[in-house]
Amino acid sequence: MYLQDLSSVFHLDNQLGFVELSFNEQIDFAVWVLIESNTKVSPFDLHSIETSLQHSLIKAEQWYEWLATLVAVFDPRWLCKIENLNSEIESEISQYQFFIKNYSLDATNIPLLDWVAIRNHIEQRYAWKQFQYAQAIQEYGQQLVETLSPICYWRHHNETKVWLSQMWELYQNNHPNNLNINQIMDLSKDVIYPRQDSIKKIYFVTYPSLVQHQVSSTTTIIGIPQSQKVNFHFLLQHVTSSVNF
Repeated sequence: MYLQDLSSVFHLDNQLGFVELSFNEQIDFAVWVLIESNTKVSPFDLHSIETSLQHSLIKAEQWYEWLATLVAVFDPRWLCKIENLNSEIESEISQYQFFIKNYSLDATNIPLLDWVAIRNHIEQRYAWKQFQYAQAIQEYGQQLVETLSPICYWRHHNETKVWLSQMWELYQNNHPNNLNINQIMDLSKDVIYPRQDSIKKIYFVTYPSLVQHQVSSTTTIIGIPQSQKVNFHFLLQHVTSSVNF
């Protein structure tokens, strides 16, 4: 029977977490700005280029705050928000029942399913999601609205904000694609991560050296060179072994 494996889901442990590798242009832009302004903020302090700026427009502590805000905006735990717990549980159970009734390959031999176990599993999963969302609220205080521009989250000098707006336009029009990041993202589809009970988000950004920076309990940023050769398999092994940060 096609549906017999459905019951096996209830014998899994409660580790419902996941690892997501991603590229986000707003976070990539925040690191790119450091290079363009010749501002060095650990661990993104390995670049060295000439700049036409008379003085640095970005202070380290302001940049850290800005980056942390961007990470908070896109924290995957916000997706765990549940509007109506009972309604969503009942809706999911109804979907299972509809599927069984309408898509069984053998209508005369529908498998007996433990609906108590099914409900328990669904309730455990939603409880886990509620906990993830509560963690985000505790960590950040509130959920910020996503916008199309990272400049909206800059909270300091207006002079810097104006400059960042100009740089954001330049970035969007001229910033080249990082083929190394593209290849890593493609190879990551086949990576098997250790089971865990939390959410981990890893952003790849363009940076001259391979560096890693943990921003929050869920999020790490890894800088990837654009013009150098990268040992993709070694990097993915490193990511896999360090997801429990």
